[in-house]
Amino acid sequence: MLESSPETEVVGTAKTGVEALELIPKMKPDVICTDLYMPKMDGLTLTSEIMAKCPHPILVVSAAVQKQDTQEVFDLLDAGAVDVFPKPDGGLSLQYEATKQQLINK
Repeated sequence: MLESSPETEVVGTAKTGVEALELIPKMKPDVICTDLYMPKMDGLTLTSEIMAKCPHPILVVSAAVQKQDTQEVFDLLDAGAVDVFPKPDGGLSLQYEATKQQLINK
């Protein structure tokens, strides 16, 4: 979705929060997108670690940041995330283009 925008370049991807911490200094991203739940290090811990070691704007894209998940959202924002973006319930299906544009805009 992000790479579909001519204004956006994905400079790297990581499978875990631990891997992300290693890649960030090498890839020098302008913005970091992360999930809340990941293997080896969750997004809340990753956000805290990034803000302590090499502050960057962080967008959390996760199924765990829906409207009803207010505590998780506030915890992420308190840790330094700039914003959160909920993964769509039930897949992307008919709302793919609208969801893609909302994500790119964030």
